[in-house]
Amino acid sequence: MKFKNQILIIGSLLNLLFSQCAAPHYNCDYQTPKVLDFRKGKWLINVIETDLNTYKARELLNKNFVSKFKKIGGNYIYFIDDIRMKYSLPNEMPFSTPPENIELLKLTTEFNYLVNIKTSKIKNDLHDIYLTAPLSYGKSEAETEIVIYEIKTGEIIFSQRTVGSVTLNENDRNIRFAKSAEGLTFSTINKALREIKKNAIK
Repeated sequence: MKFKNQILIIGSLLNLLFSQCAAPHYNCDYQTPKVLDFRKGKWLINVIETDLNTYKARELLNKNFVSKFKKIGGNYIYFIDDIRMKYSLPNEMPFSTPPENIELLKLTTEFNYLVNIKTSKIKNDLHDIYLTAPLSYGKSEAETEIVIYEIKTGEIIFSQRTVGSVTLNENDRNIRFAKSAEGLTFSTINKALREIKKNAIK
């Protein structure tokens, strides 16, 4: 009976917590087919192009993406910073990768695919925590773009854009937890990865 009461208390606390959270909304668009086939080829993940402010946040974003993408795709996925010196690659490779960079990868490495990621904070009106209701309407919005090149042909084989948003107004008196654009950047990239996992062939 004591254990059952503890479960009920925990459940009530969780319900209270969730009722105080502003839930993000996501929209995921594709310019290519959604499916990625991980059964063949070697994948190279580029450094994320992002407008996050601190080195620590950017480093965490990259580690998070690389770890989760590897869990989706398996053993033939590599992060560019881990192999850059081995292949004498440029210090930076932009999100919109120029043909000469793709050609360099083709001639000097054995990778088949280049994974480029870009995140942007679109609107940043909200904080993560609220002690009182906001005075007026506010919105946080962030987006993640993932583009994958086939190195052999230089063509884009995968293009995904995920936008996440949270809104609050003066009527949201019970909301205590929202998301800043920076926090939304992390959850939007995780949403993008969940979509990739859902449609992956392994």
